[in-house]
Amino acid sequence: MNKYGAVKQTYNNYSYHSKKEAQFAFELDMRKKAKDIKDWERQVKIPLEVFGKTVCNYFIDFVIYHNDGTKEYTEIKGFETVRADTAKIEKE
Repeated sequence: MNKYGAVKQTYNNYSYHSKKEAQFAFELDMRKKAKDIKDWERQVKIPLEVFGKTVCNYFIDFVIYHNDGTKEYTEIKGFETVRADTAKIEKE
């Protein structure tokens, strides 16, 4: 258990930070099987750059590839754990 009470879970041979993340991965698999989405990925690295230089990497929980070619970036949170200004950046 981590400091926020989340319990790591394994689904389909992958470790997730919480039951909620593992459940979401299961739901994405069902959506893919039903052809509601094209595909999805977990823990995708997004380099954060300032003036063309990478200052850090952010790992988003899920990227969903929709049938129309668009991408959806999804972060799974049980409850607010970051400052308001940081949360605003994560949601943009």
